[in-house]
Amino acid sequence: MGRSETGHEERGERVARIYHGTARPSEVWVGNAVLYMTPCAHKGLTAKLKHKWTRPYLVKAVTDMNVKLQSFNHPEKGPFVTHLNKVKLFLKPSMRGADVKVYLPAPAGVQ
Repeated sequence: MGRSETGHEERGERVARIYHGTARPSEVWVGNAVLYMTPCAHKGLTAKLKHKWTRPYLVKAVTDMNVKLQSFNHPEKGPFVTHLNKVKLFLKPSMRGADVKVYLPAPAGVQ
């Protein structure tokens, strides 16, 4: 194993540690509706005008850093896994006030 391979692996581990260190605490639970941040830009559309958050998805599973999402509109498409930093809790328009608090159900096994 060459020196460059070892350095590359160490750098990858360091980058992963920093990225996971910035992860927010999980505010979503299985069964919640969340919005997903789209990672790619569309041709001919500036980032300022692009919709960054897409349709609500159903949370199928939650781990310490990742969530498994399933589309409400297209259940035939399989679920996909993404990082917690790319999702946020979906609020209905009637719930989007500063005086509204969202109470999340406790995860299974927690009282």
